[in-house]
Amino acid sequence: MDQRALRHVFGFPRRSEQVTTNSKFHFDDAFRPFPKPTGEIPFHLDLEDVLGAEEATRIDKAGKMVFHTVGDTGNASHGADAQNSVAFHLEHQLQGAPADQPKFFYHLGDVVYFNGERRKYEPQFYDPYLFYTAPIVAIAGNHDAANVAGEDALQGFMENFCDSQPRHPAMAGQSNRTTMIQPNVYWTFATPLVTIIGLYSNVPGKLDKANTQQQDWFTSELRNAKKDIPVIVTVHHPPYSLDDTHGGHQPIVDALDRAFADSGRIPDLVLTAHVHNYQRFERTLPNRPHPLQYLVAGAGGFAGYTNLHRLKTQVHPDPAIKLKKFETSLPGFLRVTVTRKLIECEYFKVPPPPNHMSESHPAELVESVKIGL
Repeated sequence: MDQRALRHVFGFPRRSEQVTTNSKFHFDDAFRPFPKPTGEIPFHLDLEDVLGAEEATRIDKAGKMVFHTVGDTGNASHGADAQNSVAFHLEHQLQGAPADQPKFFYHLGDVVYFNGERRKYEPQFYDPYLFYTAPIVAIAGNHDAANVAGEDALQGFMENFCDSQPRHPAMAGQSNRTTMIQPNVYWTFATPLVTIIGLYSNVPGKLDKANTQQQDWFTSELRNAKKDIPVIVTVHHPPYSLDDTHGGHQPIVDALDRAFADSGRIPDLVLTAHVHNYQRFERTLPNRPHPLQYLVAGAGGFAGYTNLHRLKTQVHPDPAIKLKKFETSLPGFLRVTVTRKLIECEYFKVPPPPNHMSESHPAELVESVKIGL
């Protein structure tokens, strides 16, 4: 029997508390203090520290790197089927030729619902990805930071993703996965083919409260990023969204635009989550030959199959912002391929039950967009 199919036989992943959407939980929009960094400024993590020097060298020589990305994966409200299905199809894509295999999963935030509880990392993170053998790195979402009484803001996130060294925590349960060694809650992933700058948009969707601590760091990272490889910016709260629940976040638009202007560097791609669906926006910018792509990928499992966010309109009020594609019917995930010539973003939607974890019903490609470099 295929190892992934053993989930059904042995009950993996474990189901978390199946609370209903109107259950009481602690959550507010207050800005949370930054946790203490575990690394040194400028908060860089090299690919070789995650994959090993030999694998990083192979990627550099091949001139190709593939990774997965999506956010909002925890299964606290709407059942575990959607998260299980996404995990199953992520695992399936790890097969194939070495150069085509995704090398890591970059989580776009909201790992654990509702309040980033440490005790929920086993049922909502370690168990669902029990058979996903690639490393998982992450930025934090609002639910990761809005912690319950007795836990510091982002305590669980920092313990599991910003550890000082890899270790197997008790909360990992039967998973062999070790903790990740990201240097801070906002950090830069340095790879041979792309620089990925990960931002922390806190609980309300802001980089900073009263000072410009993260804003200044972000500007510096853009300014100092290698000029001969592309830059991807990730942030949990989306600048643009036409959904009927959350919408876009103007403070994030302003923070990104300020850093673009102050650094003189515009990234090649912006990846976000928070809204539980998929949307792709193109933004026309002056003196730029190609529009900047903003992708929302927040259908990683939390919303289940019935609570994905719908669109209230398909027309953005700013004529420079165009919604080019969306998927609001089924959960899904992104596969990103970076070469020396382009970035390709492929969005896949996963099938619904009862065939949601079957190799005979593969994830379906919704769209593929290529960004020339």
